Amino acid sequence: MCGIIGYLSNNDTKISKKKVSKILAKAFKLSESRGKDSSGILTLNETYIKILKAPIKSTNLIKTFEYKNLLKNYFNSTKSPSSCLIGHARMVTNGDPETYENNQPVFKNNFGAVHNGIIVNEKELRKRIIPNSKISEVDTEVFLDLLKTNYQNDDFTESFRKSMIQIEGANTIVGVSSFSNILNIATSNGSLYYIFSNTQNEIIFCSEKYIIERLIKTRFIKNDFSRRNISQLFPNYFISINMKNLNFRSLKISDFTNDLKIDNVEISREVQYFSLGSIKLKMNQLNVQSSMFHSLRDFDQFFVSINNKVKKLKRCKKCILPSTFPFISFDKDGVCNICNSYTKFHYLGEENLINALSNNNPCATILVPFSGGRDSSYAIHFLKNKLKLNIITFTYDWGLITDLARRNISRLCGELGLEHILVSADLNKKRANVNKNICAWLKKPSLGMVPLFMAGDKHFFYYAYLLKRQMKINSILFSMNPLERTDFKVGFCGVNELANKEKEHYKLSFINKFRLMKYYFGQYLKSPSYFNSTIFDSMKGFISYYGLKHNYKIFYNYIEWNEKIIEDTLINKYGWETAPDSNNTWRIGDGTAPFYNYIYYTLAGFTENDTFRSNQIREGLLSRSEALSKSFEDNQPRWDSIKWYCEVVNIDYIEAINRINSVKSIF
Repeated sequence: MCGIIGYLSNNDTKISKKKVSKILAKAFKLSESRGKDSSGILTLNETYIKILKAPIKSTNLIKTFEYKNLLKNYFNSTKSPSSCLIGHARMVTNGDPETYENNQPVFKNNFGAVHNGIIVNEKELRKRIIPNSKISEVDTEVFLDLLKTNYQNDDFTESFRKSMIQIEGANTIVGVSSFSNILNIATSNGSLYYIFSNTQNEIIFCSEKYIIERLIKTRFIKNDFSRRNISQLFPNYFISINMKNLNFRSLKISDFTNDLKIDNVEISREVQYFSLGSIKLKMNQLNVQSSMFHSLRDFDQFFVSINNKVKKLKRCKKCILPSTFPFISFDKDGVCNICNSYTKFHYLGEENLINALSNNNPCATILVPFSGGRDSSYAIHFLKNKLKLNIITFTYDWGLITDLARRNISRLCGELGLEHILVSADLNKKRANVNKNICAWLKKPSLGMVPLFMAGDKHFFYYAYLLKRQMKINSILFSMNPLERTDFKVGFCGVNELANKEKEHYKLSFINKFRLMKYYFGQYLKSPSYFNSTIFDSMKGFISYYGLKHNYKIFYNYIEWNEKIIEDTLINKYGWETAPDSNNTWRIGDGTAPFYNYIYYTLAGFTENDTFRSNQIREGLLSRSEALSKSFEDNQPRWDSIKWYCEVVNIDYIEAINRINSVKSIF
């Protein structure tokens, strides 16, 4: 979930401060796409370990006086010509970056770690092995506690290996200690690449192959490294490196051997910490005056009245769509136009999927976008376990993926040993954009403008194609469920996609794209609050979503979607985590869904749950009575999730719900 970079050189290498500084600066810049919440660096020599970290992105860190001074003092004070510098670009998964101890690198018990991933069994480990030792929020700390527990016979490498066996999830960890000249690197999912220089005197390692490829093309080192020397640290392997002479050993994490020591030399180092202090980012505050409700109990009472009104809505006699659904009409038998024109979905089959992805190349690599939701999780399970395909997973994190989704991503990638590439937006900026758009919407509510809250995540198409090109990958396979189309969202903009439905997901006809843009422009003119700094990000999202040529395959166009099989497989095989405030497993990884579904239900009397359950009826997967019952349950407000969302985007929870409740509904 983060970016790791490192540079090592041995005793035979004459250190060039300028060269190493440029390597680190370039590597930090390239790794920033994996995390912008905080950054840090660890420098190690024969006498001390120094750590600098701060809640700022890495491109800002390398410009600071503290960073430049750290490198200057490091090179001036190093007695031997060898060097060890390890950097980190962090995307927050747990632990507030404003708290110094939560950022990377982490040091405790004479052990240091730079960590990419999520240790999904952290709570279980603390209960079972190392209770009452936690001093920070970050899960990396539990690994350092394990190192202390496992440390025996002065063998740092063996304790590191045992600790890696005990943690679960997709994790890559670089470990050092204050008493050893050994550096250990391990990965459970293959998200680390390394390269030796042509003289074998230097090593660079990074979280992505593309980062190393870009790095070694730079003018100042292109003659020192060759692309053919790039290697991947394979899933469930670790390497131990003697930092004095770069003696190198690779082992399986599960290997048991009494011969793990590699010229370990006892060293006593002082550990020093440096910080730039706390840096707060401010967002717009919602300013809505209302005194309607003040507590969750008041909101529940209001919602009872909404439920009573919804129950009186006229609905299709075949599906469950209500009369408030955009462009709906009913025939003399009470059946809606959508049911009357519906054609059951035809799945193309497993063989056609293999042929579509392989392109006559059985070793082809497939990029699979991975949200952490149930559909992409099951697709990855199927592709890896049943079809035995070579896949790389990719996540675009725009700041509103839930921690639950991140843990499920880590579970599957760790269990299946899959390389996972994360592209992280500037999370603070993205959340500030959402804040501004919600505040603008609350001043002049319109159902057609609700999707603007999610404009920031639409760049995932762009980054998928960018990675495909950068990594020379054969195909992209998305996992959209064909039953989950939500055409009502553009319907509230006056765009009727029901009669001219495109087969591809996230695609509109040309005339409907024009109508959609016209609607947005009109709303911007009616409510000038929308003219803010978010407009360019929203435009880019629109282009990525509707403008790019979507040359990808869709897993569920080929393999039948079955809710029970998907849920049973994920929960029973992988311990896939579900949401505590919902019995439904759909959208639980999307932090925005509870909020916008509350708006749709309160103002229109239905949500995307109704469209999804209606499609299940049409496919013969649910009876109408089952769909009504499930939809009613799914549409009840998830207060905890809504409150979390409001806190993340920095709007007042009570005031926002009061304002929504005060808007006149369309039913």
